[in-house]
Amino acid sequence: MAGFALLGAGVGLVTGVPGLEVRLAPALYGSVHLLLELVSVVVAALVAATGWHTLHRHPSRQLAVVVCAYAGVAVLDLAHALLFEGMPTFLGPTGAGRAVAPHLAARLLAGIALLAVVWMPTHAVISRRGRWALLAGVGTLAVALAAVDQYWPGLRALLLQPGVGPTLLKDALEALVVLLYAGVAWGLWRRLHVEPARSLRLLLVAAVLMALSELSVALYRHPTDLANLLGHLLKVASYVVVYRAVFVRMVLEPWAALDRARVAVAAGEARWRMLFAHSLDAVLVTTPEGAVVAANPAACQLFGRTEDELRDGGRSMVVDPHDGERLRELLARRGRDGRVKGELRFRRGDGEVFDAELTSTLYQDEAGAWHASLLVRDITERKRRDREALRLAQLEAANAELERFSYALAHDLRAPLASVAGFAGALDAAVQERRTERLPHFVDRIQANAQRMEAMVEGLLALAKLSRDALQPAPVDLSALARELLQQLRERDPQRTVEAVVQDGLRAQADPRLAGLLLQNLLENAWKFTARVPAARIEVGGADGPGGEAVYWVADNGVGFDMADAGRLFDPFQRLHPQASFPGHGIGLANVKRVVERHGGRVWADAHPGGGAVFRFTLGTAPADA
Repeated sequence: MAGFALLGAGVGLVTGVPGLEVRLAPALYGSVHLLLELVSVVVAALVAATGWHTLHRHPSRQLAVVVCAYAGVAVLDLAHALLFEGMPTFLGPTGAGRAVAPHLAARLLAGIALLAVVWMPTHAVISRRGRWALLAGVGTLAVALAAVDQYWPGLRALLLQPGVGPTLLKDALEALVVLLYAGVAWGLWRRLHVEPARSLRLLLVAAVLMALSELSVALYRHPTDLANLLGHLLKVASYVVVYRAVFVRMVLEPWAALDRARVAVAAGEARWRMLFAHSLDAVLVTTPEGAVVAANPAACQLFGRTEDELRDGGRSMVVDPHDGERLRELLARRGRDGRVKGELRFRRGDGEVFDAELTSTLYQDEAGAWHASLLVRDITERKRRDREALRLAQLEAANAELERFSYALAHDLRAPLASVAGFAGALDAAVQERRTERLPHFVDRIQANAQRMEAMVEGLLALAKLSRDALQPAPVDLSALARELLQQLRERDPQRTVEAVVQDGLRAQADPRLAGLLLQNLLENAWKFTARVPAARIEVGGADGPGGEAVYWVADNGVGFDMADAGRLFDPFQRLHPQASFPGHGIGLANVKRVVERHGGRVWADAHPGGGAVFRFTLGTAPADA
């Protein structure tokens, strides 16, 4: 700012102090004027050409306005130079009056363009058709203003009176130009507080220089004095600064960004090569078709082959041919999403097959060719630990279940054993006392308790068998299975009327025999606990739960139960209703839970007394050795 103040003071001294008035010889002034104008034309053309050739890469509306405006300025400055007094007359009569109009038009055009830059959004863009239309419009306007004297001869008299000097209209127009550039400088100054871009700082300098230039031209006393010449020098300086701004924004800054990008890419490539060479995981670079381009030392060690062998053999050398289905699925997902993560079986050089986790990503190199990065990690040991952990968990669950069974057996067999012992003692006393009328009753009670114990033992054996039998998963139509079981219940209890609703399309991947046992226990429970409901209803349905997991349910409007007792609902021999009201042994829901767990699923219930019950369950993927 201090430099601008000093420059302004110098302009004031040159133009305002009579003693400092200096005039050049007309011939010398004409030569210097022509030289300065030609430099202005060249620089304005450079601004237009440099900016125009970068618009296809960076179609900024701000840049397009400056480029097209300075193309018009180059035309108008050329007309000003050729029409100035003392120039050849091939464009018609010359003179100071004819040269004034193109000069003022050029200043106004450049000022309006810079003012538009001040208020135009930085990221606004312009289409290819738009910038050509803008260039054509500005070019047409510039040519028309350059030749305005041809169709308006009286214009020169409105701007400059021979022997008198500038008219009031010319002074007003020059004052308007000075104010225009001052407004541009003020707007750029304010914008710099928000967007401190180097190109905006340069445009601010150019606007101040142009304002001082026009001030010098406006205040000269004679066309050949030093003030007029200083105005032209400042105009050239302003054009150079504008060119610098366009060059900085469209050439230097992108070049610097490109250079920084090259450095970053080189650094990234160096880091990648270091990681590639020293990674503990196997890394392969392949083509999408499976040819190996590069392999790091960890990959060579993992597969037991040299890098040249991996290049020659490609993907087919290292992937287990018996795992082709999973390979095709992974390749399809990578082709669709660009990346994939999963598991696959691979083969070492000695023929050993191992499980591995892989991550693969497609990318393009600098030449546009597609490649794939493949990171492979041996998970054989992890899978072994997972299997051991699973077996340990199964063993702990079995021990806990055995403990519950032992407690249930000891607890629930105590009552029938006590009854047998009591009635046996009574029977013995009756025999000794020869009281035969009570003997059949004692025998019936002993037999009933013996049968009860036998049923409990059978239930335990059935539950144990559920834990031993191997799963044989297959597609199961649960809807058809439920309808068949409900029909069997109707045939067994024909006097009852029960509304049964089974949703169509219920299917699962499960062991068909165990799935049948699961539904049989749930439906028999629903049938039993709706026996005292006048309008009994049983519903079998399903829907997708969170994460897409299929959830199935069996619902009834029977007696229900208190949710406070739900914690012991699936334990063996646990009954929530009296034996006299609803006979049973309390083993059915324990069977349901075991079947569901064998399939890797969950089972839970919702109910309230007198409001029915809903049993929901899932059938996940069971472990391979379940």
